[in-house]
Order: sequence, then structure tokens, then C-alpha cells
Amino acid sequence: MKRQVALQTKNQFNKMKPIYSLTLLSLIFLFSCKKDDPKPGEKQENPSFNRKLMYYSVDDSSLYAIDENGNNRIRLCYIEQIYTNTFKYSKSTNKILYISKQGVLSNMVQVYTSNPDGTNIIQLTNNNLEKHGATFSTDGSKVLIYSYSLTSDSLGKFIMMNSDGNNKTSIPFPSNISKYWGYNPDFSANDSMFIFAGYVIFQDSSRKEGLFRINTDGTNLTQILDSTLIPDYPQISPDGSKIAFVGYENRNYNIFTIDLNGTNLNKLTNFTFTFGHNIFTELPSWSEDGSKIAFASNFNRPDLSTEPDKYYEIYVMDKNGSNITQLTNDTLYQNSPVWR
Repeated sequence: MKRQVALQTKNQFNKMKPIYSLTLLSLIFLFSCKKDDPKPGEKQENPSFNRKLMYYSVDDSSLYAIDENGNNRIRLCYIEQIYTNTFKYSKSTNKILYISKQGVLSNMVQVYTSNPDGTNIIQLTNNNLEKHGATFSTDGSKVLIYSYSLTSDSLGKFIMMNSDGNNKTSIPFPSNISKYWGYNPDFSANDSMFIFAGYVIFQDSSRKEGLFRINTDGTNLTQILDSTLIPDYPQISPDGSKIAFVGYENRNYNIFTIDLNGTNLNKLTNFTFTFGHNIFTELPSWSEDGSKIAFASNFNRPDLSTEPDKYYEIYVMDKNGSNITQLTNDTLYQNSPVWR
């Protein structure tokens, strides 16, 4: 999350992106769901897979399911907190994907999958590299992550693997690229390419920043959008035609869409500096039919003048930005909505 960076100059932002992206990642979870160990005084409910959305509540360390109108919320399981907001769901395989610091090699974060109720945990990585962003392929058979070394100046690489962690392969970038920084990747509808936010440095030391697309074989690297809006959290629509992303302007983060070819940039939300705090909006997520977008934001919280980045609620809106509906109202830090 770009909390402090948003208030710095663009030059400072460019210099600090690899650092703050690591150090200011928000708490999400170390998965240890315990169906027999609910919170004190709370009866653990059986998961219902009829719910339309899942989201994570940092403050009470729980994964929830909820209808898209905010009704019928159930708690799926208890989760121990850690510090990343990478949380994906594959409907094809009914698995969740997350990055967690479960105390393995060199105390580095690792990548895991499990069932939504916390059972059948599979550890996909076991190395001393940092990870920033992970996603499922559309069919759930592959996982793509960006990993890098804190001690090397070579930045990092996108790594593709099977969803069980086998057959790891780095994505080759074009030969005119000396190194790159990428985060929050997302696959296209047919899994032939993926998008990411970040920057690339060319062999002649020039650089480009913003949103990019690249084929999974490493060909056809294309800049979709420049860094004017400091774009992040890109998500491709189910039909593959549009990207929803979070952009920053005038001290606020809002949700935008843009066509995959870089045309038709549209601002869907217009949250402005109110209640004495900046507006933070994160993690847009398309519904399966592409008609709605879920997201997390603090835009409707008047009580956050001191810590505006600690309290979010979950919202759903139509794909054109209309009919914004608040699903949660818990005075908690709710984050990472995903459709199921």
C-alpha cells in the first residue's frame, strides 16, 4: 500500500517503490484456520459456498463470506495475522492463494494455497527471496509470483509454477530490458498473457513506469498506462477487455478502468479528501460475469482523522461506478475482497 509515498514527490515515489512496497504491506494473514478453535464466546459456523464474496478482517483475524448485498455473513475460519494483502481465489479449483510468514527458511514470506476453510494447506515456495504479488491462472492450474532478493541489485523475476509448487520457471523478459520491478500481476482470460504494475529499466538505462502487459512466454512487453496516476492493483475483467485498477490523484485513491490496449481511461469513483483524512481505496475485484466490482476503502469513515489507513470497509458497485453498496460496517480493518 502506498500510504507515505502518496504524499511525497513523484521522484521520491520512484526511488522508494521497491522499499515501501515491501515494508508497508498491510497485515493480512498467517493461515492457521481452526474450525475447533473459534474466538472466545463465538460458535464456529460451517462454511457456505453460496455466498458471493470472501474478505479478510485484519482486526479479528478471520476470513468471512458474505452476499453481495451485505447480508448472510458467516465466519469461515480464524486466521493468524501476518503482513501481506495478496489473497486470491480460484473458482475452478476452490482454492485460495496467499503469501504468509510461517517461520520457514530465513524467516522469509512464502506462498501457500489451501481450501477456503483452511484445510489442505500446500506450501509452494521455500526460499530466502521476498515475494510481492501472487495470482492464479484463470483455470487455477498455475500460480504466478514476483520474487526478489533484498541483497541484490538485480531486482527480481516473475516465476510461474504449477498450483502444487512444481515446475517453477522464470518468465524471460525481452533482451533490451536490463531489469524490472513488478507487483500485483493478473492473468488474461485465456492465460496467454498477464498484466502488472511496476517499472522496467532498459539496457540504455532509460525506464518506463505504470501498467504493463506481457505474454507468458516473455514476448510482446507493452506499456498500457504511464505512471501519472501511480497505478496499482490491476485486475483484468472476465471477458479480457478491460482493466480495473487503483490510481492516485489529489491526495486520494480511486478506481479507474482502461481498455487492455490502453484506450478509454475512465474514473469510476470520485472519492475526495473528506473528514480530515486521505481516501485510500484498494484491491478492485471483478465479479464472474463482469457486471460488478468489489473493493476496500475508507471513503465513508468520518472517524479516521488520526489513522486513516487502518480502517476499511468492503464495497460493491456496478462496473460503471454506479450503485455503490457498503457491505460491512464493523469499525474494523476489512480487506481483500474476492468473488467466488
